[in-house]
Amino acid sequence: MVTSLGLAFLAGILSVLSPCVLPLLPLVLGAAASDHRLGPAALAAGLALSFVIIGLFVATVGFAIGLDAGMFRTGAAIMLILVGLFLMVPAARRGWRSPPAR
Repeated sequence: MVTSLGLAFLAGILSVLSPCVLPLLPLVLGAAASDHRLGPAALAAGLALSFVIIGLFVATVGFAIGLDAGMFRTGAAIMLILVGLFLMVPAARRGWRSPPAR
């Protein structure tokens, strides 16, 4: 259990250091710190809590209706492909434009 928690913590640290996230850290932490001195800690706690709650909800609902990890992974992959196709095809997005500002 301790090994799993340590590996999960290491994975979280490495994901923060990824090239996609690292340039955003100064902006997000700076904005959080400008509101309150404990803003960055509140931001981190809020993100961690939301991921835990969503993970527990998905795991509980998935177990209750009999979904296994493979079915969940397949469903997520299909949704990801559909969103990618939606973003690649301009004709699909025409009906989803936001109304003009007044």
